[in-house]
Amino acid sequence: LGSADPEDIFPKLGLEIPEDFNYDTMSAFIVNLLGRIPSEDEMPSVIYENIEFTVLLVEDNWISKIKAVKLSGNDDDSSSKGVENE
Repeated sequence: LGSADPEDIFPKLGLEIPEDFNYDTMSAFIVNLLGRIPSEDEMPSVIYENIEFTVLLVEDNWISKIKAVKLSGNDDDSSSKGVENE
C-alpha cells in the first residue's frame, strides 16, 4: 500500500480526494499525516476522517506496508473494513 496511488485506494475506503491533494503515493500521504518518516522499529497509527492507517513496515526510510481500517460509523452497516497491501 505504500507505493499505491491514493486515487486507487481512497475510493475503496469510501474517501474522497480533496482538490488540493497532491500525493503520488500512500507512503507520502502517511508521512505528511505523521509529520515524519517513522523508524523501522515502530508501527505508528494515524486517523484520517474515519480511517485508521497503521504503518506495518518501513524499509530504507520508506513506508512499504500500511494497514487501513474503517472505524465504526453511522453510514455503514459494518463496523470495520480493512485494506492491507504492499
